[in-house]
Amino acid sequence: MTFELLSPKHACALLRFELENRDYFETLIAPRPVGFLSEQGIARHIDAQLSAHELKRARSLVLLDGQSIIARANLKELDDKRHSGELGYRVAAAHTGKGVASLCVAELARLAAGPLGLKQLYAYVLENNPASSRVLLKHNFSELAFIPDFSSLMGKRLGCYHYGLNLNPSLS
Repeated sequence: MTFELLSPKHACALLRFELENRDYFETLIAPRPVGFLSEQGIARHIDAQLSAHELKRARSLVLLDGQSIIARANLKELDDKRHSGELGYRVAAAHTGKGVASLCVAELARLAAGPLGLKQLYAYVLENNPASSRVLLKHNFSELAFIPDFSSLMGKRLGCYHYGLNLNPSLS
């Protein structure tokens, strides 16, 4: 398995990943916007991610097993004044419970603390996803807050856990 920065060469594999896992993802997080799950929608998404990368606002990675994408791993909301960013990932249904989410979190923390020079990472997890909470806690994230009534998913209102990770604990 290898991480690569998201690029136009991943368009077909990304569309396949999103389509094959759509039903699974939508049980855990909000659905993708209308028009996203098409060749044009994926191309626009990749262009937007590349622009955010150039502006040093985000990093979007794909985790490949051969030519197949098995996970997305993203840093967004990069803030060079606060030296912080928000971590997120999505793992293909067939690869859950196999350490792939942990691999994504570890790679994003390595990238954030190393090349990006961040001091803080944040993550948000809806209350219906205890597996993601466990992965973050395993990687030394701390629960900062619970935000009730954060989002609506499949007609149900859900709260959200806000997590944080100090990437330079010696300065605490």
